[in-house]
Amino acid sequence: MVCRLSPASIRPPKAHRTRSCGAPGARACTGTGVATASGKSKPMTIVLLLLVAGALVVALQQGRRTLAGVTRHDLPERLSARYLDDCVLLTDTDAWTWMELPTLSVDFLTPDEVDAVIENFSTALAGLRDTTIHLKVVHRPNQLHEWAGALYRRAEATGHAAPGLSSLLLAEQQHLYELDTHTKRVFLGVRLGERGRSNTGWLRTSVRPLLGFLRTAEELLASVDHTVPTAEIRRWTSAADAIRRTLAAGALSARPADQETVAGLFVHALHPEMPTPNGPDVPAQPFGPGTVEQLGEGYVDATHSRYVVVTQPNADYAVQCAEWRQDGEVGPAPEREFVTYVASVSVGRFPRAIDTTAQPPWLELADSAALAFNVDVSARWTITPPHKAAKDVAKRLQAAADQQKHYAEAGAVASVENSDALVSAVDLDAEISRNRTPLVYGAARMIVSGYTPEELTERIGQLRELYRTYAGIELHWTDHDQLSLWLEQLPGERVRSKVRAYRQIHELRTVAAGLPTASSRISDTQGPYLGLTTRGSGEVVLFDPLFAPQHNKPPGVAIIGSPGGGKTFTANTITFKTAMRGVTSVLIDPKGDAKGLSLLGRDYLGDVRMLELGANLPGLLDPFGMAESREEQTLLAIETLKLLLGGEMADVRESVMMASVKAVAHAPQPTLRKVLDLLLSGDLERMGLNESPEAHYGAAANALGHYLDVVSALPLGILCFSPDTTEIKLTRGRLTIITLAGLSLPPAGTDPDRYTYEQRLSLTLMYLVTHFARRALGLHDIHRTDPRMLVIDEAWMITQTQQGAQLVEAVARMGRSRNTALVLVSQNGRDLLDEAVLNCLSTVFVFRASDPGEIAADLELLGLADTEANRARVLQLPVGRHSEALMRDSDGRVGQVRIDLSHMPDVVLAFDSTPTERDGPTQAAARRIATDRSGRVLAVDGEEGT
Repeated sequence: MVCRLSPASIRPPKAHRTRSCGAPGARACTGTGVATASGKSKPMTIVLLLLVAGALVVALQQGRRTLAGVTRHDLPERLSARYLDDCVLLTDTDAWTWMELPTLSVDFLTPDEVDAVIENFSTALAGLRDTTIHLKVVHRPNQLHEWAGALYRRAEATGHAAPGLSSLLLAEQQHLYELDTHTKRVFLGVRLGERGRSNTGWLRTSVRPLLGFLRTAEELLASVDHTVPTAEIRRWTSAADAIRRTLAAGALSARPADQETVAGLFVHALHPEMPTPNGPDVPAQPFGPGTVEQLGEGYVDATHSRYVVVTQPNADYAVQCAEWRQDGEVGPAPEREFVTYVASVSVGRFPRAIDTTAQPPWLELADSAALAFNVDVSARWTITPPHKAAKDVAKRLQAAADQQKHYAEAGAVASVENSDALVSAVDLDAEISRNRTPLVYGAARMIVSGYTPEELTERIGQLRELYRTYAGIELHWTDHDQLSLWLEQLPGERVRSKVRAYRQIHELRTVAAGLPTASSRISDTQGPYLGLTTRGSGEVVLFDPLFAPQHNKPPGVAIIGSPGGGKTFTANTITFKTAMRGVTSVLIDPKGDAKGLSLLGRDYLGDVRMLELGANLPGLLDPFGMAESREEQTLLAIETLKLLLGGEMADVRESVMMASVKAVAHAPQPTLRKVLDLLLSGDLERMGLNESPEAHYGAAANALGHYLDVVSALPLGILCFSPDTTEIKLTRGRLTIITLAGLSLPPAGTDPDRYTYEQRLSLTLMYLVTHFARRALGLHDIHRTDPRMLVIDEAWMITQTQQGAQLVEAVARMGRSRNTALVLVSQNGRDLLDEAVLNCLSTVFVFRASDPGEIAADLELLGLADTEANRARVLQLPVGRHSEALMRDSDGRVGQVRIDLSHMPDVVLAFDSTPTERDGPTQAAARRIATDRSGRVLAVDGEEGT
């Protein structure tokens, strides 16, 4: 296969640019392509070879003389790649395989944990001894169109996508486009070996010089055949599979990079700091004979010594012009082409020792928030085994010692460079002898882009100063070799810069200490837009609460924080964006903070239901009406009465209570009101009890009956103590908000023995509401597979009781197999530390806390060490309208995020629950919302509802 690129220093006039690649005699080439010849070379006999050998020698010499008199820029520059598939990349001389390394968050790790990560990284690289690796760190623009399209298709597949989903996704695409967001991705190329050096017999070895001579002649005659034999592909694929298995099973957890991904690295290099196309339209099968696959196109101008200039035409120019004219030609006209200036700076002097506890990893430093631009990394290192490295170090040690001796004999003071070289050589020699550590030979380069030469110079200055200040590393910006350095970043490209000053020797741990995979990226890659990370390069946070259960992980999401921290806003945002995708969702909202969601039905959510539980829904939470079998009804009724009665019950009272429930359960149409009536009647015979002087069953029944009678008379008691029953079914694919007007919530942390009657009833009703939602969501239906979500605000009211903790565990356990997410919102992380609840959580959001005990519980939920630094981070989290949270995603990565709805002010207003001095609460929960019996919104503040 042939890869060609534009000449090094020629940029012809626009009128003469051609889109052909590798045309004979062309002065410029706009494409970077991979092509295969269409046929096999005709076999030649030995006799014919001998006859034409002399003529070919003459032709070759004449061709070389001709080439010597032709300017180099008259011929296109040829790249090295010849063949690419999902497993290997073959160049004209070497074979490579490429892997993608998952990123990890190190911001909140202790120094010991960072050292462990570095050690694991070093051990994984040590397994690749005596080979060359190519590390690439790139920041790719987020493919917003593909992300939104995939999200919309998944929502449409449910059959219940909300009517406002299209407008929501368009608004988010525009918002993210204006933010110019990128995603950090890390790739590792491993050189498998040199092509043509396989053990193919003495005959091939003996005629190799002749074959090389014929290939050179073919190139001169423009008839070279780059078809790769199938047998060679199989051989390199087998070698690549072994490397891939090793890297996938080790600490790197590497994933294979497919053909499209590797081809996209060529496209990325040709589109620095500019809109990037979707990637080459490569086939799903390996490239074969007679095909031409274009990897990318563009113009690269290297007439300047300090940088190269990459120019790309604006593919959307016609569409943008039409829109610009339609808008009345307001603002600047669309750009016909994009121009970016690119320079490569080489990593030079390293400090003698790198302190991983006092500074960030030296490769992650390029992602610092202090830099308002992206920096890509391209590093080529050869991992040399100890026995080879020891010989090289011994030579360097001897040379440095001889130089030192020479200075001493001359009576001069040795130079600092010589002293440093001697110390470094001694240290390396000791390290190799002691630990048998491989050494790494090579160089790392950082690629910086700018829209003008002045901006490029300023950015490189900022980068160099950052590395000099925080890492003690010097970066060198060299002249006259920028094209060679730019080309070397391409996968499989040969090293073109032969300057030995670029080549450095490091311990393997020094390379690993760079931690190229360190990133601020968290959450999944397919969910709705939630916000941005606020540390490092600031990456987009996409979050789908259904991602975890769909990938066989615990379905629980915890949102923790003190009042005003932002937890309710976050819960409403997650609920809103999940319901927009047609996911049947239930939000239990005891305080009414989420009423504003019901106002978004007209423009966004569609048919939103809001159930305000009260006297209008008698018997809705009767435990006998919320279970399928008689046994389940009996058990739920007993647990309900235990919560209402509270504390430890005497044996006599517990026997009476259980007997009365059992008697009613076996009667027709059982209700909790009938249990109360039976206790008040004192009918021991019906209960199956016999009065005795020791038991006093009659007195116990009378006391229980009068106590429950008082509770049933409370404002919300009719919900479970009613002769009538109410049944409501949820609207599939829509949001249902359940509120309990007048619910009396005890302060968090109150001793259960000090609860009032109303507070006991409130806790019991929350328990029953959760059971109602569980049944309404169909978690008992083993045949249901459509996605659903349950959100519980003030979840501490559920989890602090044994019955509630068991209920949450049951919902989470069934949610994983029933495709159902569970979101728990609470003020205190200690409420969720029960093992039954903790094991259900895969994602955690922690907002600001001030109590030391709460902070300790928050750190435990996040899986972070309880250190002063981590405590300070929780304590110092911003609150208010710009509040931030620490987030742990389903992969265990922790980062600091800000929930972002700034592009949707009407939704923000509906979610706002913060009182203002001017007009009090501004959120829609304070408005009067009229609903019918099914929860459909009829009117808001006198206006007609949806």
